[in-house]
Amino acid sequence: MNADRLHGVLVRQNRPGRDTSWGRQIYYMHTEPTALHRLLRWAEQFPLPADLRLGEGSMPRRTLRPRPRSGVPARENTPRPVDADVVRLSATTLIWTLTSPNRFLRDRATKALVQLLLGYPDTLLDLLDRFLRQDVAQVNDPYLFERLILAAYGVLARIGDVSPQLLRQLAELLLEHVYADSDSPAHASRNALVCDAATRIITMAADAGVITADQAAAAAHPHACPPVGQAPTEEQIKERYPRGRQPAGQSWGTVLSSLSHFGDFARYRVQPAVDRFSMLPRSTPRPAPSGNVATIRPVYGPNTSPRSPRACPKQCGQHWGHPKPCSPSSSSPLWRAGFSMTFSTHCSGNASYRPPRTSSSSTPQSMPTGRPGG
Repeated sequence: MNADRLHGVLVRQNRPGRDTSWGRQIYYMHTEPTALHRLLRWAEQFPLPADLRLGEGSMPRRTLRPRPRSGVPARENTPRPVDADVVRLSATTLIWTLTSPNRFLRDRATKALVQLLLGYPDTLLDLLDRFLRQDVAQVNDPYLFERLILAAYGVLARIGDVSPQLLRQLAELLLEHVYADSDSPAHASRNALVCDAATRIITMAADAGVITADQAAAAAHPHACPPVGQAPTEEQIKERYPRGRQPAGQSWGTVLSSLSHFGDFARYRVQPAVDRFSMLPRSTPRPAPSGNVATIRPVYGPNTSPRSPRACPKQCGQHWGHPKPCSPSSSSPLWRAGFSMTFSTHCSGNASYRPPRTSSSSTPQSMPTGRPGG
């Protein structure tokens, strides 16, 4: 009944199952007097290795003097060496707390892991191999991967003078399982934080000369990634998640709510990917960069407003695939969209627009520059 058994139990569950059981149980444990809270405090106060301690003249060393009991004289509590297996088991439990949706718990566990593993770099290598190679498919949790690799970088940065052999082994492990295998759940293309932390370790190894420049180039952007595939149709979603009373997690309402603005999936996964659309048709060739649009100016004058068809240059029609994109007709792409866009956006395809004006000005105007509202 130790951390190895805990690892075996959690690794057999899928991610939703772990979140509903393990994630809910440990959510507040870092602030309550529990076994996990004691483990966190013990790891946070773990003694530094001798080579990382301050010199004798730098700062007076503190010695813990326990309160005497029953007349027994107090003894100095000097740090004793801890077996590497004890550190490995303790770190395994802390690593599994990195799956918690509680960011403050993940922050404490990440810092505790760095403090705990400073004197045990070989144990760090074993843990990375366990979670990133042996059981990576069963773990399949981006929170755990990003924080574990970040803790590994924190250990290397704190140690400073890292063993070249250890640094080479860590870099090769990350190159093989974070960059080479695009099907791995821990692949760099799936998580920017994983990529950032792993790149720092690989850069450190390249600077130390323990890996070649060609090996380090594998961490450069862009990264190979698995094909996204075709999105399911609405009929397929309805067939898979029928309406009516269904078990939890299998109803149509669950899918809809996850895609609404109240759902975390929609806010953190969908919205960053599809928040901004270009209003240019997909059949239209990519427009020239916005720096070349200065020669295409709208014809503003006393009788033309920014929304007037007369103010639309002929060059805009080439980009929109419409002879009169600004004309007030049902076939005009701009008029149908209901927005009065700047002409720099018309011709550059920058997907930024301004709301329709309520009244037109009778004085000449200059072409707007920069981002709307900027």
